[in-house]
Amino acid sequence: MRLILTRCGRTPILSCADRRTDAWAPNSVTGLGWHERAACRGMGSELFFPEIGDHKRAQAARQVCAGCKVRENCLADALATGTQHGVWGGLSVRERRRLRARSSTPTAA
Repeated sequence: MRLILTRCGRTPILSCADRRTDAWAPNSVTGLGWHERAACRGMGSELFFPEIGDHKRAQAARQVCAGCKVRENCLADALATGTQHGVWGGLSVRERRRLRARSSTPTAA
């Protein structure tokens, strides 16, 4: 099976619903899941999966994320599922790895 990466909120090729977490829970007011309210919904996934070293495209993706009302949900989902590709919640894979490492490092009492 060949895995084709997609972004939630965009036309899926391989459904992102396969990796649901509690962060996907519908909003109690609108009844919509965070992915249905994402600023990136309907945008092409190529922006959010830049080639290694394509800083211009990654920055453009971050700008979309910066104005998104569900950015925290998106990031929480990517962190909870260990997503290893793309810009999610405004952070790259490397940035998410650093965030995970910092949050798992015990603090001195």
